[in-house]
Amino acid sequence: MKTKEILHSFSVEINSLRHEAATTYQELKVGYFSPFEGALLLQKIFDANQKQPELKIKITEESIEHLISDVSLGILDLAFILDYGEQEFLTKNLTNKSIFQSKMVIGVSKLNPLSSGSVFPLTALKEKPILYYGPEKTNYLKHAFLATLPEAYQNLPVARISTIEQMQILVSSNQANAYYPDGLLQPTNSTNEKIKYLPLEGNNSAQNYHVQAIYQKNTEKKKLIHQFLS
Repeated sequence: MKTKEILHSFSVEINSLRHEAATTYQELKVGYFSPFEGALLLQKIFDANQKQPELKIKITEESIEHLISDVSLGILDLAFILDYGEQEFLTKNLTNKSIFQSKMVIGVSKLNPLSSGSVFPLTALKEKPILYYGPEKTNYLKHAFLATLPEAYQNLPVARISTIEQMQILVSSNQANAYYPDGLLQPTNSTNEKIKYLPLEGNNSAQNYHVQAIYQKNTEKKKLIHQFLS
């Protein structure tokens, strides 16, 4: 009896695999850098699955450098990255489409008197550590941020934090400041109530950012990618 049950289970599994193999579907392997771009990606996935229920999407979170490399090598079909400052992030076989743009802002605790102002003073950048989020070890955003500042501010204590939650706690408790992509902050996050997000004093155009969708120029999935991004 036990042998029959095993054989029956094996038969069911084989038939399931045959059915899956016979079912035609399309697949996209997509990467993103942080929960900020992840919010945009989630909406794209939701919209795409409404139009194409058979579309399978595999998702991964990586550093910007890792995403660029994986798309260039064909490990990923598409990636959403934060393009901040004058960065040369595309390799020769990649192209991009801007899907969102706004400005970077500085997050400061409402315990800090600076939170009552309308801008974050440049001089205040030297008062506390400045944090940025990165799921893996990455200097991309640090270098991009410093490149927007005057020479006198090139040695600021800028550090990566590996979880958004930890970064929000440190900023909320006035232990650090951080920079964020305005327009992608989640209003439902309880720590947001304790943080004021201010534009940086000075040349605001230097703080512009884009969320770029990057993919190979000659990918066989170009039509599918364009449909996904539309």
